[in-house]
Amino acid sequence: MLTVAQFMKITEASRQLGITQSFVSKQIRALEKELGVSLFHRTTHSLSITPECVEILPYAEKIINEYAKLETASINCQKSPEQKLLTICSIPVLPHYGIIDKIVQFGDNNPDTLIHISEGSVSEALISVDHQDADIGIIRTQNLKDNVYDIYPFLEDNYVILVNENHPLAYLKEATMDLFIHDKFLLMNDTYYIPFYKDILQEISPYLNITYTRMRVTTIKTYIQKNRYVTILPSRIACYPDLDGMRAIPIKNCPYFHMVMVTKKGTEVPYKCREFIDYILAEYKNYSP
Repeated sequence: MLTVAQFMKITEASRQLGITQSFVSKQIRALEKELGVSLFHRTTHSLSITPECVEILPYAEKIINEYAKLETASINCQKSPEQKLLTICSIPVLPHYGIIDKIVQFGDNNPDTLIHISEGSVSEALISVDHQDADIGIIRTQNLKDNVYDIYPFLEDNYVILVNENHPLAYLKEATMDLFIHDKFLLMNDTYYIPFYKDILQEISPYLNITYTRMRVTTIKTYIQKNRYVTILPSRIACYPDLDGMRAIPIKNCPYFHMVMVTKKGTEVPYKCREFIDYILAEYKNYSP
């Protein structure tokens, strides 16, 4: 989408990307179907972006820029004998919590260390630590004590109700779920989010109009901006990259959760791994669980 918007020609975009025109067109159509909007006006001889595409482009650019930093932090070649390897498996929220910048800075400060980052679910991150495929896992959790893992909390977050800025309750500083009983909810159909939703919704869940979806967060936000739904997301996820056209309302008495680093209990933590953990804890030193 970004390349097509830049050159305003499918032919030039496909040449720049090194893929066929038909594949570019297919991907654009698939994205339009997922987002539920038209991104480009097409005629036989011209192409122009729609107002919806103009709104979406800054989000796409922000995501691409952040993941470019992620690639910079991750190794793309074999390490030299003098370099130490630090492997991290994280849930896919590093940009939202500002962790990518910290990882890049750590790499700059430690040129003798190559950092390899992979992404997966909470369970995948923990399995990677179990099997020693990763030195460190980065996950979200409400539990800070465990018999299997050493847990290093470094950041706290809570859940919010994300609404359109023109929603009748957008002015609220805090809200309870019963106030939204007449709204339509669009929620993530994800094994990680479902338990949190159950805790938050509790006995009011049967009275809410809820649709569960496999859409990406950016797609869900598009529906919020169009005032078709409301949703529930972690605050930092909801506010990333910004709240243009939306408002995030904290949920009253909603339990907080923690971003944590985990290592396997009872195993020797490599020096560079320990150094990285200490670095992240120092960077977020104002946080205390």
